[in-house]
Amino acid sequence: MAGLFRIFSEMSKKCRGMEPAKKFSTAIPRYMYRSTQLTNSEVCPCCGKKLENEVYTYLVFIKTKFGIEQQIMGVDGGYFCSNCPIIVLDMEKFKTIVRTNYPDTSFEFLVAGYLDLSAIDKEKMEQGLGTEDNSIPLVPFKNFKFPKSWRRSGFILPKVQCKFIKEF
Repeated sequence: MAGLFRIFSEMSKKCRGMEPAKKFSTAIPRYMYRSTQLTNSEVCPCCGKKLENEVYTYLVFIKTKFGIEQQIMGVDGGYFCSNCPIIVLDMEKFKTIVRTNYPDTSFEFLVAGYLDLSAIDKEKMEQGLGTEDNSIPLVPFKNFKFPKSWRRSGFILPKVQCKFIKEF
């Protein structure tokens, strides 16, 4: 395990600063729509402007018969409106990644929000996220909440060590 951490640490050092600047700010909380909710997921449901795709890092909760887990994943499944605080998620892209991690079990998943990686202290970049010393810099979707069926499932909902970048 220590060897694996060392490899990720070395990769992190090599890749630091190589991520291109984001067109859409990660510090802005947005309303989320699922592509499956819309008749046309290529345009903003509020203003009708064409949406633009950008890769982001998301916090995803996955419910299986064993419980509820969380994963941080980079996905190109977010489509942003340059006019409104709206994001439309291509749920098939998220489902494909989750299915890769859970090939032999049924699951449900929720995308809670995206991470503002620029909010992580530079000296803590190599530490794991989600600890007291290095909280997940989550920008939750304005309309995110756990469904009642998840709250009634008997599973304990995850307590994530997050620092919310924007309150709303």
